[in-house]
Amino acid sequence: MEAVLKRLQTLTADQLRDELTGAGVKCGPITATTRSIFEKKLARALLDSQTDGSGDATADSGSSRPAEELQQPISEQNKEEVTHEAETPETESSSEGPCVYYGVCPQPDDPAAEEGSPHVYVNKTKALKVVMKLKSARFKAFATKEDAENFAKGVCVSPHKPSPEKTSA
Repeated sequence: MEAVLKRLQTLTADQLRDELTGAGVKCGPITATTRSIFEKKLARALLDSQTDGSGDATADSGSSRPAEELQQPISEQNKEEVTHEAETPETESSSEGPCVYYGVCPQPDDPAAEEGSPHVYVNKTKALKVVMKLKSARFKAFATKEDAENFAKGVCVSPHKPSPEKTSA
């Protein structure tokens, strides 16, 4: 990230604006006080496009798809795409070492909670993107996929507080 930021600091305001629009990041007036903010946003968007695409991508690729996804409001189709994206990288990351599953639990009255498929991710940034899109959603890391799915469905296993779905007799 530091190398990308150093490169962006050498750009003029017009060049920076062109890079921002090319990456799909919304851009306001570039002043001495806002320049560092826009540089960080652009660096983050470029790094996201690097990690979401193939591993061979360079920082100059200018792929705008991830930055555009951040700017779009979440819809039913986007929710399904994000949920399905999380299931595919699972096999890729299993060879790297211990896999961590991130469960995202939306509010019970949220339509995302009723769609049936739990929000479970192996990529922390994707899980955080979904948490930002769903109001009052929570997320937590788990060692097993089953625990993450239970959390995402709202089934809380805690000795201190019974789960709202379980009835006590």
